[in-house]
Amino acid sequence: LFIRAIASYTAELARLYTPDRVMQFVGGFILLRFFNPAIIAPESLNMLPEGIIPNKQDRQNLIAITRLLQV
Repeated sequence: LFIRAIASYTAELARLYTPDRVMQFVGGFILLRFFNPAIIAPESLNMLPEGIIPNKQDRQNLIAITRLLQV
């Protein structure tokens, strides 16, 4: 419900600036503000067991995944 409300509000604003690209605007906003941070830093959102932090190689792999999602 929270993401749906944000998407609705973002779509309203997007219609003012880019009426032909509303879905791309909303999708990009949600991806960049919610999903990418959760993928890059899962420990910050308590998505991993306590005390487990991805090492450098794992972090680079997570960053690569988010880059692929953005394309």
